[in-house]
Amino acid sequence: MGIYDRDYARVDNPAAVGGSLGGRRAGPPGKNSWLPPGAFNIGRWSVTTWLIVINIAIFVLGAAILQRPGMLVRVPWGTEHFSGTMPEAVKRGQVITSVTEPHPTKPGVLFHPIVDPQTPALNEAGRTLVDQFGRVIPSIIGRQRFSMRPADEAYGHFSTGKGFFELQVWRLVTFQFLHVGPVHLALNMLGLFMFGGMVESVMGRKRYLAFYLACGIFGAVMYLLLNLVGNLALPMGIRLPGLLFDDLYTPLVGASAGIFGVLLAAAYISPDERVLVLFVLPMKLQHVVYIFVAIALISLIFGASNAGGEAAHVGGALAGAFFIRRSHLLGDFFDVWGRTPSGASKSPHRPNVRLVRPPLGERSIAPAVSAKLAASAEAALDKVARSGRASLTEAELATLEQYRLALQQPKA
Repeated sequence: MGIYDRDYARVDNPAAVGGSLGGRRAGPPGKNSWLPPGAFNIGRWSVTTWLIVINIAIFVLGAAILQRPGMLVRVPWGTEHFSGTMPEAVKRGQVITSVTEPHPTKPGVLFHPIVDPQTPALNEAGRTLVDQFGRVIPSIIGRQRFSMRPADEAYGHFSTGKGFFELQVWRLVTFQFLHVGPVHLALNMLGLFMFGGMVESVMGRKRYLAFYLACGIFGAVMYLLLNLVGNLALPMGIRLPGLLFDDLYTPLVGASAGIFGVLLAAAYISPDERVLVLFVLPMKLQHVVYIFVAIALISLIFGASNAGGEAAHVGGALAGAFFIRRSHLLGDFFDVWGRTPSGASKSPHRPNVRLVRPPLGERSIAPAVSAKLAASAEAALDKVARSGRASLTEAELATLEQYRLALQQPKA
């Protein structure tokens, strides 16, 4: 069959070979400004639009309602024991819940002291301390930590302690919809608005959503691994660049990991797209994205103040670069919540990809198309149907373009 017998080769299809790669263009002709497809059609909002609306709604809900004192939720931060505490003392430890004090080094965190009832506290002279009733005061060996947070942050943020030690795996997704302030939210949503539509129009709605969430998940996993290894290495005196030595319960929030994945995908789809950096400096999209990733990587290696967030950025970028080239791997992403029955068939096509194969006798090949070129093009088109356009290699894209041009030549 010919290339023009397929829906995704038609002029009105945004993912068509040789046509536009992204969402609707805005502005004067020749200007490459991308808008999320369906962004202003409430009847059929794009996934990008839904993501922006959900993020903003959660932020407004948290700021307007959930931060009221009476609605705060107690969030355990795990226990810490002082250096030199023996394992036997840890087993005997008792939490004094009647005493609550602010943590000396972690703003916003409170603690109950943990004492060893069999070991008396000593003063500077080495004498046993007693209270006003003459009772021996037990030694404090650690702290049971907690904080009071709004419900969305309490149940939604990610940390190594919550995600790894307490196995609260839902946080790998929920942390992506939380933000620490309006500037954090605005920057992330601006990036999603500018480039999400381009990626969504190429990948399709469902696969794009899986791609976005997967990049965020990989960002959290990168943070977890570097934080876990850093806390294991610190007691041994090992401080390698790039490791995270933050507390295991330090919260991670934000959509930045998913946004970085979208940026890498956009740079792959349309590397020569011209964008205005800071609305002033014109640069190619691929150069801007690679600069952002380099800044994140350098900040992580040199331990910047937001090194944990930069680790998530790097993880999301790596996932984006990987999955935009292998988007077929995301096909079963949502099967985690319910696998397709073994007897049911699943369509291999994207929402905007549908094969239309005419009867064999009606197929014709233009004289300029060799049998080898036609076979190679057919194989590439079948790959698009199975895995999406983003799965094609540069050589396969070149083959399709050559095939398209050959078919346009007039027949004798």
